[in-house]
Amino acid sequence: MKVLQISKDNGPVQRELFLNEKKMGISTTTFTYTLSADAKSNTQEAIVYRYPFLIRGPFFIFARIKMVSLHLQNKVDISGYDLVHAHFLSMDGKLANDIKKRHGIPYVVSVRNTDLNMPGLWSFPWNKHVLVSILEEADAVFFLSKSYRDKLLGKLSFDLSEKILKKSYIIPNGINEFWLENIYRRPQMNLSKKVRLLTVGDIVKNKNQLSVSKAVNILKRKGFDVSYTVVGKCLDKKIWDSLERDGVILLEYCDKRTLCDIYRNHDIMVMPSFRESFGLVYAEAITQGLPVIYSVNEGFYSQFEEGKVGYGVDPYSTEDIVDKILKIMNEYNRIVDSLNECSRCFSWDDITRKVIDVYKKISLTEE
Repeated sequence: MKVLQISKDNGPVQRELFLNEKKMGISTTTFTYTLSADAKSNTQEAIVYRYPFLIRGPFFIFARIKMVSLHLQNKVDISGYDLVHAHFLSMDGKLANDIKKRHGIPYVVSVRNTDLNMPGLWSFPWNKHVLVSILEEADAVFFLSKSYRDKLLGKLSFDLSEKILKKSYIIPNGINEFWLENIYRRPQMNLSKKVRLLTVGDIVKNKNQLSVSKAVNILKRKGFDVSYTVVGKCLDKKIWDSLERDGVILLEYCDKRTLCDIYRNHDIMVMPSFRESFGLVYAEAITQGLPVIYSVNEGFYSQFEEGKVGYGVDPYSTEDIVDKILKIMNEYNRIVDSLNECSRCFSWDDITRKVIDVYKKISLTEE
């Protein structure tokens, strides 16, 4: 089977999937488009289109597609592919939809954070019309979590949501094999008064480290001995300075081995992001025996039953963050005992097989 992968953000998650698909016998070509001058040149397996200029905003999102589509038609022999996988609903999905209209090639589309949360994307009538068309014509729709599936279906009419539901698949992201090869079984611990909290993520408003810091200060006033460490690249100096004033331990990003040790030297991973497609760091933390606190109705929410690996919180409520930290401290050993088994859910081998099974199902239907 030959698959054309269309991905406006050919990031590490997409690259891991493509690599594993190739290992399992799927012939793939990646088409990506970017503004970056550092993007790699074209090869037989990867075709890159660089925008000549910047056009931002949801109002122009499908105008940008015309430039990309012309380049794709000129550089790729579309007729040689059995299937197209669009890795984002909006721009990637529109390209795949156009290919199906012209060449009759089926496509699957993945729905991610920006597809649901980009301001204005769904509020412009023309944008919504195009997005609905992409979903209707797709042969399968992939979601990272049940919460993201339900969030998208809530934007659609009842009849259309029922139609999309029938061809929906919930398939999470996988994590690098390093983490699964170094799973850590945490010993039984008593967290009655002392706890070490950790956030791994860019220091930026969306990751919501300031709310965690406020929760830490509340816990300290209640008599708890709490330390809080943030590992991440500083993208907002004001937030960095505020965290520093609060006594937060701030560390720059590091290699996987060092990060592994950091996970093991903390007790709970707390990252109540305002928006999060999935959050690979939650899965990494779970492999290292850390219960996790994530945001309700975002990408990691509903990956597991509440209380299995941790709890979801309202990212706007410091009180909820405090309550869930205390709840995990009280249930710590019960949660930790289930984490090693849950870690296996993020194996790229298993996830890739699920994706390929959908590819093959569509291919058989088309024959």
